Amino acid sequence: MQKISIIIPVYNVERYLAQCIDSVRRQNYKDIEIICVNDGSTDRSREILSMYQAVDPRLVVVDKENGGPSAARNLGLLHATGDIVWFIDSDDLLSPSGALVIAQTFARTGADVITFGGFCYPEHYGYPWLQNCLSPREVTYEGFDPALITSENSRPFAWRSAFTRSFLMDNNIRFDEDLGFGEDQCYHFSVYPRSKKTVLIPDKLYYYRLVREGSLMATRRYDSFLRLHDHLRVIEHICQDWADGGFLEEFGESLLRVTAQFALSDVLGSPYYDRIALCNYLEAIWTTFFNERQLQSLLNDREFGAMAKAVLVDRKLAFSLGRKRIFYMHTLKNDPRELFRQIGYRFKRTHVVRAFSRVFSGRVPISTRKADSRVKDVSWQIDEMRSAADALRLLQMEYDIAMGSKR
Repeated sequence: MQKISIIIPVYNVERYLAQCIDSVRRQNYKDIEIICVNDGSTDRSREILSMYQAVDPRLVVVDKENGGPSAARNLGLLHATGDIVWFIDSDDLLSPSGALVIAQTFARTGADVITFGGFCYPEHYGYPWLQNCLSPREVTYEGFDPALITSENSRPFAWRSAFTRSFLMDNNIRFDEDLGFGEDQCYHFSVYPRSKKTVLIPDKLYYYRLVREGSLMATRRYDSFLRLHDHLRVIEHICQDWADGGFLEEFGESLLRVTAQFALSDVLGSPYYDRIALCNYLEAIWTTFFNERQLQSLLNDREFGAMAKAVLVDRKLAFSLGRKRIFYMHTLKNDPRELFRQIGYRFKRTHVVRAFSRVFSGRVPISTRKADSRVKDVSWQIDEMRSAADALRLLQMEYDIAMGSKR
């Protein structure tokens, strides 16, 4: 039997915490420890953790000053005693068989890393890209192949992988505490090149909550410059880690292409004054970490070469009328639906259409599809509020019984 350490960073999640911990306690694989790292919570999260600690000896609470999820996860790893480590988020839920499937897969394969799938929670908030992302195929990688990153549904969420603790400790793999955003992405880029055996399985073992009030993702959604700047910082940190690990010489071209796919079209599509700073930042990253041969390979790339030229060779292309031609031709060639979506969005934002919408928005009934979506949303929110209240009520009852028996 292999013991699993489930590490949960906790910060101001009193609304979701009981449901999350209950889903961990209900695992049908019992040889687990639950390490909750209280990251300086100012709401009732610490009180809830104390109650769980009183009723379940498997739960360990570690307190620290607020420093972000990466620091909390790293501290949790230092307190872990299990053979297997699984980082989860405090607002999400586990499938009841999650720990069992993970333990059995490690025992069967002898892998360093296992990556699995997940469900969108609630399901009606899901969208095709994310649903596909959370649906890996069954495959084993002996050693590292860039296809693990470029072709598989293997990232970016840290919760979707479990690791042997010896692998993490022997390779000194930690979450990057300098990043406040995108640390999950960096973690997988750090893990996969160092893993001697990585196993992907199609099992969906996790329920990923798509909407949470106060999350960093929500605060970044409406500030495009901060979002893109964060993306470039993630790229910079990944490149630095690969440089430190000695992976760039052999796999640099693959990483360079991933960075282009991750950020290039967004950078060139950003507002004018943002674009200047973002292009400068991206150019600095590329020229710092990649050699002339690798950069030339990107410039010759059929998909990204023209846009890369606007950053590396002729910056005028990033600001002239030719930029739109390059940008839209790239989008048309690689994702025609996205191009038409952008055209439709711009059309809707025109003065005439917006004025028309204001006049008729209150007079035209909403579509059946929108009405159905609203009903599902309201129904789910009601059920979610009831589930959260029930979880806290049951915890209080369990706590009262435990405390009564000690008197």
